[in-house]
Amino acid sequence: MGHPSSSAGSLEFVRLTLADVEDRSPRFRLSEGVIQVHAFMLDTTPDVRQRCGQWLSQAEHERAQRFRFEEDRGRYMVAHGYLRHLLGAYCGKAPASLEFRERTGGKPILVGEGQGAQSIGFSLTHSHGRALVAAAVGFDVGVDLERMRHNVDYAALARRFFSPAECRIIMAAEPDGQRREFFRHWVGKESILKARGTGLRVPLHECELRFTDGQTALVQSGCMPAGAADVFTARFLPLAGDWVGAVAAEGTEWRWASSSPT
Repeated sequence: MGHPSSSAGSLEFVRLTLADVEDRSPRFRLSEGVIQVHAFMLDTTPDVRQRCGQWLSQAEHERAQRFRFEEDRGRYMVAHGYLRHLLGAYCGKAPASLEFRERTGGKPILVGEGQGAQSIGFSLTHSHGRALVAAAVGFDVGVDLERMRHNVDYAALARRFFSPAECRIIMAAEPDGQRREFFRHWVGKESILKARGTGLRVPLHECELRFTDGQTALVQSGCMPAGAADVFTARFLPLAGDWVGAVAAEGTEWRWASSSPT
């Protein structure tokens, strides 16, 4: 994996190697107003999986063992182990030494000493063997990822979870585009709610997206708890194939950057 690039390029899922999980180079520095996004595959070699597993807490190991299938256990270990690696590199701590706690609403945050550990906002999402990690300094972030499946009654789900205005946007698209519009709305909403830390305690239909262009959506604070920012912004990630993802934060004065292979 290489150095951060601008958000203008595509975002590719990287297959992790031992070099990736041992990399603590200067590229692991967060800049003000920039969300760094890492995209990676959860299916990897046994040595990478073992290394990631060594960093997990006892509670994380116990959660991993609850998965029925070995593939799911391995993916969980890679997702959470590599998250620890990235956050440890950002704050100058060993991955296994990181401690987390949950805010009200379930959003995990870093605690303890380190190079600004408590000021690092982060979010992890994974779907069907792919994962995204978003991290920033000084503000909370949210990220969401979905594979656009064909065996989903997205019209019925849209009517159940989305506002009437959003349903009209989705159903007004060409037949081939309705599925993408549905999933774009879904990840946009999810990423914003993760950034806010509310999760699905806020009904999705009350969190209405307003698109400003093809890659940006805003949500007003009317669906948010008291004290929320006036606007939360979701920016859609340029993922190939059947993948759709979004990264979100409060306000509009931020951008995202990817870590891409050299």
